[in-house]
Order: sequence, then structure tokens, then C-alpha cells
Amino acid sequence: MSMAEVKYFVVDLPRTKAIVDVDLSKKMVKVIECSNSDFCTKFKIAVGDCPPYCQVVVEAKNYAFKRGRVKAAIYEVSCGGFGY
Repeated sequence: MSMAEVKYFVVDLPRTKAIVDVDLSKKMVKVIECSNSDFCTKFKIAVGDCPPYCQVVVEAKNYAFKRGRVKAAIYEVSCGGFGY
């Protein structure tokens, strides 16, 4: 069994900023924190996880899996990148 390759990204859209966890081996994206989560929860767009059509998820997949044009500013964050 191989070790899962997980990367963390900051996705910066015009009105939304989010931190996502991308599992490259399983091709799964999980939103850890999002500035738009209150809106999505209030209007029942996201119950638990973000839907696959969420712009944050789409942009993270486009960047991580090299598909389509990336329209967001995306920064990779390493685990040791915070200086602790």
C-alpha cells in the first residue's frame, strides 16, 4: 500500500478565500476553511462538504490535476511552511 500524497492549497477567488486539502492519489478535494461557508450553510448549498460544482473545488482540481484553465490565484502551503 502506497503512502497517500496530500497537498494543501490556498485558493484565492475575487470574493472567496479557502484552504483546501487535495489527495492526489485518490483525486479528492476537501475544503478545510472557506470565507464563504456561512453563506453556503445558510442557503443549504453545502451540508457538511462543499459540492463538486463549488468554484473553490473546481479551481483546486484544475490546478492540482492539470486540467482546464485556472482562474484563481492558488498558493501551495507546506506543512512546515509556517515556521513552527
